[in-house]
Amino acid sequence: MSLKTLILVSIVFCSCHCLSQSVGKKVNTSSRNIFYVSFFVDGKEKKIDNRFSFTIVHHDDTIKAKIKGHSILVPEIKDLLDYSIIFKYREYSLSFNRISKKMLFPAQNHTWEFGIDNRPFDESMDLMTSQEYENDKTTRQLQYLRIQPMEFGDGLRFINKIIYNKSK
Repeated sequence: MSLKTLILVSIVFCSCHCLSQSVGKKVNTSSRNIFYVSFFVDGKEKKIDNRFSFTIVHHDDTIKAKIKGHSILVPEIKDLLDYSIIFKYREYSLSFNRISKKMLFPAQNHTWEFGIDNRPFDESMDLMTSQEYENDKTTRQLQYLRIQPMEFGDGLRFINKIIYNKSK
């Protein structure tokens, strides 16, 4: 046999052996992903270890996630609906809508960065367009959520503009 034939036979044999070893074994598809959470106010990270809450809401259903240090362990959700999430830390409460089950149970672990940017806004955070930074006079606070995959892919960003109360 030539060297090329020998190498080819070896590769095919190893592939068949590996395939036969995996047949019949269950793959754990129900494992929960872990979200590593951080929280920033005006660019400064807060120490949130075990002192924050994370709630998932859909109409009248409310699900509290388990917190461990900086991590969120989300309980299993059955429906493929859009949810709202509420992050609370001390006097801060941030909520974001239209969070899908796929975002709550992605194929990999993520970091979830919650934050607040008060006026004067930090333009380097890129939470608004340069035109908005220049012309917006009514927004007093920007609340944001950045979801970053830890292995591959693009992240997501949600931004809430909190407007000055006109009655004052």
